[in-house]
Amino acid sequence: GGYARTPLGEMLPVYVKPPTSERIDGAFKLRWTREGMLESWTRLRATERDEEVRISEMPSFRSLTVAGGVKPGAVVLAEALIGEESRPAVVTQRFGKGRSAAMMIGDLWQWSISRPEVERDDLATFWRQTLRWLVAETPRHTDVSIEEGQHGDGRVLLTATVRNAEFQADDDATVEFQVTDPNGETQKLTADPGDTEPGRYVAEYWATVSGGYRVSTRVVTHDNEVLLPRDAGWVQAPEEREFRDLAVQTDYLRQLAERSGGECVTPDSVAQFVETLPTRRVPVTEPWVAPLWHQAWVFACAVGCLCAEWGLRRWKGLS
Repeated sequence: GGYARTPLGEMLPVYVKPPTSERIDGAFKLRWTREGMLESWTRLRATERDEEVRISEMPSFRSLTVAGGVKPGAVVLAEALIGEESRPAVVTQRFGKGRSAAMMIGDLWQWSISRPEVERDDLATFWRQTLRWLVAETPRHTDVSIEEGQHGDGRVLLTATVRNAEFQADDDATVEFQVTDPNGETQKLTADPGDTEPGRYVAEYWATVSGGYRVSTRVVTHDNEVLLPRDAGWVQAPEEREFRDLAVQTDYLRQLAERSGGECVTPDSVAQFVETLPTRRVPVTEPWVAPLWHQAWVFACAVGCLCAEWGLRRWKGLS
């Protein structure tokens, strides 16, 4: 087909082979590989035993496209058994921000024609699950991500990635977040364009109440087109944050020690720290209680006030 040096050829998980005289003589059976059996979208039965029976009852095929080879990173999910040899039949790979797949069997329709049960069409179900899998991770016009602060102070960074009709980054949109707290109160935030990559809009929110938060995103493009709203949420639970990561937060402890005037001691330096204790100056804090009326300046102030009052009365002729 001449697809070797085209975008379609780059997207395929197999190398496009030039036309040759190689032919596949006779019928061949389809066999799923270990990777293929682990994929949920390739399974059509509830149990492994039923799935093996279904595969064994599949008809033989006669049309197979011979590929030049499987590209690095691609995964072979099914093979065509031709005598003692096997050729790739179903190959998938990640391509860009999505997925691509290659079905090498040309007469897969025989699967539907030779089905024993008329009311159950496994081929239609297979294609439906395959298409759903292919588009499951397709980027949307608006994606929302939530990033909580590292120190559990309630800071939450809301990020929206906006794409236009061509799924290119849109830098000329208006993005607004509406956050609903656990008490049902709402707050609207206008997002600002991010400085890391195009099409990203960020806003900062401070969560003050523990519980579940819900955020709804409203995006208006430069031509006043309102995109479909995207919803997301998170749970603010600072009291449970220490149990999310059991690793020692060395960087955070070091920052805390620097701010409080202390020192962060690692397990390897405990012995050295103990040796320096006799030479360290330890601040001693002692409570000191002194009654206010026992202070000399308080007594002098009281006597001065009495003398001032007596002098003022004598000066004005008051008794």
